[in-house]
Amino acid sequence: MIEHRPDRPSPWRARVRAPDGRLVSKSFRRKEDAIAWEQSQRTDMRRGEWVDPTAGDLTLTAWLVQLEARKRIKLAESTLENRKHLIRSYVDPYIGLYPLNRITTETLEQWIADLHNHVGVNSRRALSPATIRKTYVIVAEALKLAVARGRLARDPNVDVELPAVGKPEHRYLSEGEVWQLADAIGPRYRPFVLIGAFAGLRPGEIRTAQWSDLNGSRLLVRGTKTERALRTVKLSPPLMDELEKHRRAFPSAGFIVHREDGTAVDLRNLRNRRFKTAVRKTVGEPMRLHDLRHTHVAILIAHGAHPHVIAERLGDSIKTTFDTYGHILEGVEDAAVDRIGRRDADVLPFRVSPNDPQAGDGTG
Repeated sequence: MIEHRPDRPSPWRARVRAPDGRLVSKSFRRKEDAIAWEQSQRTDMRRGEWVDPTAGDLTLTAWLVQLEARKRIKLAESTLENRKHLIRSYVDPYIGLYPLNRITTETLEQWIADLHNHVGVNSRRALSPATIRKTYVIVAEALKLAVARGRLARDPNVDVELPAVGKPEHRYLSEGEVWQLADAIGPRYRPFVLIGAFAGLRPGEIRTAQWSDLNGSRLLVRGTKTERALRTVKLSPPLMDELEKHRRAFPSAGFIVHREDGTAVDLRNLRNRRFKTAVRKTVGEPMRLHDLRHTHVAILIAHGAHPHVIAERLGDSIKTTFDTYGHILEGVEDAAVDRIGRRDADVLPFRVSPNDPQAGDGTG
């Protein structure tokens, strides 16, 4: 139905009855626009494609708040904190106040351009392509869910070009360099470096590791990244000695590595205020927190660990391990193949007794 209200700036109001019985209306300056809108709404209802036009009035920020609250049971705390940082820094100030139904492909393209130039909010430096992509994924996921849940008729995320991200170079430290870095970061956070490099935990896993997870020399890792992330990792004697010293110096019944008040460390602050400074003083940049985990893999390979063992310690699939570290394993393979077949070779890691019934007759 069409109503004329001459005392209003937009005097022509079109109203349709929604499938749930509610009256939904929209006002226009021109009568023909009101008629066209009413007809389009009725056509969508007949086709079963109707979307409540008022559902998209929710702002992007408000919609993200709803979605992030539901993710608390699925994602690790460190992941949630990182997502909140990206939303707060790079979504809210730019397009957060846009209603969902006002976000177009052009809106997203301009937002990406602004992030690339880092203009309008913080112009100190351009954002890295990786950060832009991580932020965009959050928004794209939210818009897709808005369509699925009837808040949008169509997804504006169509052929939006993102800056190319080069594959990050992994940094591998020697064991001696690991000790130098641990010394430089300071006593309180020293175990963070050692656990990362000598046990292979992810930064978020180190952050949440507690003394109650340690049973003898085995540490229960309560990872949430994948099903394999929940695992038990054996710690080396030198690392166990360091942890015992740390427990005496910084007693706590909770987190192994903790701040002065006993709470878990803030990874962003640790990286920016402690880790980077220690890196510059010792091994030199570039070096990321996650490179400690890469270092652990390199150390295991150097000591002859089997790829399956490496994957188990990391909480990864064997495919992920080969995809990530295959280039190192290739070097080990080349060196091993060069030694095969020498007359004086004696490289078997074990001996089977000739009388052992499991040895077989050598024909199998």
